[in-house]
Order: sequence, then C-alpha cells, then structure tokens
Amino acid sequence: MRLISELPELYFFEKHLRETSQQGYRVATNALIRFTGDCLIDEISRATVLNWRKSVLGSEIKEVSWNTYLRHLRALFGYAIKNNLTNLLDNPFEGCGVRCPNRPPKTVKNRVTRDARILLFGMARSEMKTYAMASIHPAWFWRTVFETFYYTGIRANELLCIRPQDVDMESLQFCIHPEVSKNFDEHYVPIHSKLAKYLRVLLLNAKKRGIKPNEQLFNVNKFSQRHMRRTMDMSQLSRFYTALSRKLGVHVSPHRFRHTIATDLMKQPKSNLHIVKDLLGHRSIATTLKYVHVDVDQVRHALEVMR
Repeated sequence: MRLISELPELYFFEKHLRETSQQGYRVATNALIRFTGDCLIDEISRATVLNWRKSVLGSEIKEVSWNTYLRHLRALFGYAIKNNLTNLLDNPFEGCGVRCPNRPPKTVKNRVTRDARILLFGMARSEMKTYAMASIHPAWFWRTVFETFYYTGIRANELLCIRPQDVDMESLQFCIHPEVSKNFDEHYVPIHSKLAKYLRVLLLNAKKRGIKPNEQLFNVNKFSQRHMRRTMDMSQLSRFYTALSRKLGVHVSPHRFRHTIATDLMKQPKSNLHIVKDLLGHRSIATTLKYVHVDVDQVRHALEVMR
C-alpha cells in the first residue's frame, strides 16, 4: 500500500514532465494532505473528495484552482489504479469538478498599456539622469520585458529561457526550443519592428556584461545593483508585475498579454486563427479559442452591418 505523498514521485518517474509541471502536482497533493493527512491512497473515497471540496471551496480556494487540483489528482489516482498501487476500482476524483463563474476578459486595456509605458519610460529616464535607482529597477530592462510580452504573447517560462543565440535580429525572429515549450514543440516567434529596438539594446548590454550566447538573456541580476542572484527566476518576474500592477491600479501579467494579443489579432480584417495558434504555440485551435475574447463593440458592429 502506498501513501498519498509517495504518488507524485512515482508518477514523475514514468512521465516526462518539466519541473514547473511537477510543481503543480505537488501543490495539489499537499493541499489534499492538509485535509486528510498523509493517509493511504486506498483511504480516499469520493465522499472524502466531496467533503474536501465543501470545506475549502469559496473560503480557501476559487473554483478554477479547485478544478486545477482535481485535474492533477485525477491523473495521479488514475495512474495508481492502472498500475495496481491501490485497491480502488474507481477514480474518486472523477466527476467532482465545479463550474467556474464567468469572469471579465483577461485582456489588458489599451489605456493600461499606455500608462505602463509612460511609467516605465519616466523611471528609465530618471535613472539615466540622476543615477538613483527607481522603485522598479532597472527600468529600461523591465520596459524591455514588458514590450516583449506585449508584442509576442510568449509564456513567462519561455522568456526566462531565451538565450542570445536564440535571437536572430537579421531575420527578426527568435526560437522557442522544445525543452522550453509547454507542448515540447519548437516554434519561431516574429520580432515586431517596435520591439526590435528594445531587444537590440538588451543584446548590446548583455554582451557588455559578459553574458555568453548560451546563457540566459533576460537576467535582471546582470544589469541591476539591487538583484544579486545568478539567474533570473519566476519570483523576480512576478515581483515586477506585482509592483507594476500596484502602481497602475489594475492587474497585469504575462498571461494576460497572451489573451490580449490573441484577441487583438482576431480583430484584424484579415484575421486568421491558425496564425494566432502558431504564435501562441498551441497544438489545438480549441485551446486558442479560449484566448480570444469578443467584446460588446464587436457584437454591435456585427449587428450594424446586417442587412
């Protein structure tokens, strides 16, 4: 008989998952253990799952988080049943999901993007003139991060893994490698002409700081007097967006830029869902459709052109 805590590592031994994906399974497992204790897998029943849901839903976690936990734990227990690690015949997590309430579109408004650019530009200019560190430091670097997410819609982890040798400024594109991509697919992302100027400055400064072609390009620690780590990680990226969101008074994040660029591209006269799918690195158009949001103005326009 196996304990719940043993299940993730057994699952990882057989499945090929990145560390970030593994962390999601561990978080879900630990959440279950906090409710049940580290008991045997066999002790988890459907009633246990439903009681856990009743205990935490709405008070500790939201519907979307519950469904994420459920998805991970359903996979783990399904693995245990298939490999005879338990006497359970049915997966206790099947059919225990909840419907998520409709949320406002996860897009970034044009005025928010404008305000963010004004803020970061002002900070960068102030740092250049006074040599005093701004609250978001170094501002020129974080402006480059901001613009890269805005013009490409890449995932946060993909940005952290870009190396100078991945960026081709002649053909204006950079490569997302299979080991970095969420779907393990290599794909190329075009560099917008307005983004190119920021990347050229970043590449130049990276060379001055001794960043090698095969090392992390977006590494704030190489350009900052405040950051002292060897490489830039997700926590440093998250702190930037938390600080920026606080100053703007509205939540912004790399993932919201993925929704924004998908929505904006589909508003174009010659919109093409396959182009958006390839840009975002999706395998399925069904996944891409979840990133495209239709607003009231678009519906109104469609109605107005009706004969």
